[in-house]
Amino acid sequence: MRRFLFSVILLTGIFSFGQQCSYGTTSTNSANGGNISTGGDFEYASASDFDIPFGTIFTVNQVKFNLLKGTSDLNYVNISFLADAQGQPGEAIQSFNELIPVTQELVYETEIEGLDVYRVTLDLPSALDFPKGKYYLQVQANAGDENGAWWEITSEETPSVGRFDFAKFGDEPWFGGFSYYDQVFEV
Repeated sequence: MRRFLFSVILLTGIFSFGQQCSYGTTSTNSANGGNISTGGDFEYASASDFDIPFGTIFTVNQVKFNLLKGTSDLNYVNISFLADAQGQPGEAIQSFNELIPVTQELVYETEIEGLDVYRVTLDLPSALDFPKGKYYLQVQANAGDENGAWWEITSEETPSVGRFDFAKFGDEPWFGGFSYYDQVFEV
């Protein structure tokens, strides 16, 4: 009986480390977004948290996120994976600058002049492994036109209490933690 129980525990551990899964938030078609424009006179950034459960090592090699932007392709995207610092984005674990999106696909049209929602896909130059813990994905995008780049957020009615998204301007500290909305992404 012990041998059988040990085999079941061992197989469960192997399967939990080999799972193909993703973390993130799906769109509620809110047509709202937070400014993440970079490369001009003003530097904006946003960060969204994701949690890796116990017994899992999660490997990230691609990032997808929804963005309100004009019809012009993005010039580049900067992303960073940040450690948790007492419930706020902390130090960078790894940063990837000036990534060229693999795809920029229209998700839906909005009533906002010059802006629609696109799904942006980025392949990372190298894979990252994340053990159990809380992490943050920070995104900045350089728009290809004057409309800017706005990371899509879900509606204010998002029921995922405890998830907060943060924003910052330039070198100022992170601001956030007051709304129950989520930014739309998948890692």
